[in-house]
Amino acid sequence: MRSVFVVSAACALVASGAALGQAWTEHENRQEGWLINFPGQPRLESRPYTTASGVTVDSKVYSVELPSGVYSFTFVELAGRWQDQTQSIAHAVSTLRQKGRPRYDDAHDLDGVTGHQISVAEPSGGLMLGSVYFYNQRLYITEASVPPGAAPPQQFQQSITFLHPDGRRVNVRREAEEAAKQKNAGESK
Repeated sequence: MRSVFVVSAACALVASGAALGQAWTEHENRQEGWLINFPGQPRLESRPYTTASGVTVDSKVYSVELPSGVYSFTFVELAGRWQDQTQSIAHAVSTLRQKGRPRYDDAHDLDGVTGHQISVAEPSGGLMLGSVYFYNQRLYITEASVPPGAAPPQQFQQSITFLHPDGRRVNVRREAEEAAKQKNAGESK
């Protein structure tokens, strides 16, 4: 029994070593309000993005393509073109659903930022993990696809963080609690 455990542990270390062999590094853009980990230096492309209301705007797509998977992050600035948060998220998620058969598909918030996470079994047998968030009239979309049998690309999907222009991490819940405390403290004086 002990030898089975040792062999299993050794296989797990080899598998995790292959995943860790990729140079994952943080990439941030304070002006756009995000930080995310990529397994390499992302390429930047400008692409048209059609919003839920049918307006076409420019988006920025940051991506890394490797034999072990394709990792992309799309940033869409909607300031000046007010968009409904719920419709914007639903529209972006519907595009991700078209990639295959959803396995997990549910609303999600990240530090109080409203969003959605999805896992899709692709027709090729691969797996795509995606997320969509809407904050401050900006849309943030992650999408990572790996080939059949590869480990799920959770490190990418779970690394997204939202930033204030000064580099502080956004936490809507904590910021609302602090604002309420300050308001209550001011009223009690």
